[in-house]
Amino acid sequence: MSTSQAAHAARVCSKGEHGFSLIELLVVVAVLAAVSFIAAGAMTGVSEHADEQLVYAEMQEIAQAIRRFKQDTGYYPKEGVFGLFDAATNPAGTVSDGAIQGVGSYTGATAAERADWFNSPANFYQLLNGPLLTNPPAGLDVWNPETARGWRPGGYVQGIRDGYVDVSSNHDNVADGSYTGIADVVGVADPFEAKAISGGGSGVDGTILDWSRDNRDGDRVDVERWGRPYLYEIDTTISPVSVKLISYGPNGKKNDPSDPDSNDDIELTISE
Repeated sequence: MSTSQAAHAARVCSKGEHGFSLIELLVVVAVLAAVSFIAAGAMTGVSEHADEQLVYAEMQEIAQAIRRFKQDTGYYPKEGVFGLFDAATNPAGTVSDGAIQGVGSYTGATAAERADWFNSPANFYQLLNGPLLTNPPAGLDVWNPETARGWRPGGYVQGIRDGYVDVSSNHDNVADGSYTGIADVVGVADPFEAKAISGGGSGVDGTILDWSRDNRDGDRVDVERWGRPYLYEIDTTISPVSVKLISYGPNGKKNDPSDPDSNDDIELTISE
């Protein structure tokens, strides 16, 4: 190696030993932070998208259960004979206040509270547990395989998170904690996990969205961070009857017409 080549190599080594300058290090840190921020945002978007896809799948499953219910009985849940009896507004209904009092998990103090429990759009009792019919019409009390009519034992919704949930008694804001609550509604949870909302619930710890369920031993256990309940909305005052399933979406609130950016409700129309 010549003298000039040796001198050049020495200069290169000398520069390498100095390492990065402070400015260069700050640039590298800034770039890494930006990449991490972008990656975190992308993962959040992927998670929300996955939850939304799960909502669509679960709502289709619930819709099929509701359609099977009507095929078996001739009515949608809470329609006709499956509605709450009221001499003035629904004389055809065969669900009585006494039948609701017999539901072991619910202890509403008044008939009005029990009616709120039954009519809550978050209540899927008839799909999950039983019809609550006091005097069922002939052929509707039990499943008849010959006629393929009647109540089919075992429940209609399977494999989706269900349990007891405290919800709002304001039916337009059923998952909102700013209203007086209804305890132990038999609900089905969407996948958008949410903490219970303090203040207004009528459950043991006074919260809305306070989920619990029965374990294998039949004991009631709390469930942390389940979603908000799916809503079943039925309007029997119009013909044909209007039936919808609703999830309040990632933000957990009913669509607000004054804030279009917050409108992320997911709806599925079931009726023909």
